[in-house]
Amino acid sequence: MHRIDSSTATPDNRFTEGNPTVPVPATTVTAAWLNGVQEELVAILTAAGITPNKASNVQVLAAILDLIADSTPLAKVGTPGLVMPDGTTITIDANGKISAAKASQYELGEVYYFRHPTLRPGFQPCQGGIITDAATQFPDIWAYLQTAEGQLLLKTEAQWQALSTAIWHTNADGTTVGWNGIGGAPWYVQDLNAGTLRMPDLRGMYAEASGYDSLGVGETHIDMIRNITGYQPPVWNNGAAGGAFYNSTLKYMGIGSPGSYDNDNPRTEMSVDRVVPTGNANKPRAWGALACCYLGTPTV
Repeated sequence: MHRIDSSTATPDNRFTEGNPTVPVPATTVTAAWLNGVQEELVAILTAAGITPNKASNVQVLAAILDLIADSTPLAKVGTPGLVMPDGTTITIDANGKISAAKASQYELGEVYYFRHPTLRPGFQPCQGGIITDAATQFPDIWAYLQTAEGQLLLKTEAQWQALSTAIWHTNADGTTVGWNGIGGAPWYVQDLNAGTLRMPDLRGMYAEASGYDSLGVGETHIDMIRNITGYQPPVWNNGAAGGAFYNSTLKYMGIGSPGSYDNDNPRTEMSVDRVVPTGNANKPRAWGALACCYLGTPTV
């Protein structure tokens, strides 16, 4: 390759259209320069193993993509295309047309949390709802869930319901603690006959890295706190209660006949809210996120 060097080239070996009023002649394009450009381009095709074709104007691009790609999929006609670092796939069809499509930044079937309340295209909230036309509306996830990898995200309807309604503790007064149909089921249910898809239910749940306390990927653990202990001295001892218990100064232990009290023996009571905030669940401070799963490009 060389820069144009004819007698009418500019001093820095560039082209000029000339100016007849000065006069400055236009640059003469020499055969040596044109042949040099041609052979440089042909050399690129040769290095990529591509035969020059008069009918195609994208062979140099295809050759460059081929050489850059090396062991990756190539952007030749009839091949999958070259995937660029930003996820864009460049392909050339049989007619020599170049196309570039950027792959989705989301993984099919995975969970994502959003600050914005508006649902994004291709996403559905993880609140346990049923998509009645999933087979046609979301063909990507529908096909994926039937693969070996996709089936790792599935449970049967019976299993899903059992997870969502599981009870894990019965209190001393007989009341129970459980999911109560909210949360507890981070799985899909795919009904191949009805074409429906039940979404995971992540309401009221926090994501935790697996591998601790036998928590596996996709599994759940119960609502719990560390044990609260204390002691109450015998009535006759009139000693101070310990731990989470305390002696009330307003209410007293009843002795003898009903309605009689011993003012020297205060009743021992317990109330955790004396030392920590309390609510209807054990949880850290949090912010409300829109938990969704990506189901792929919808058809409508």
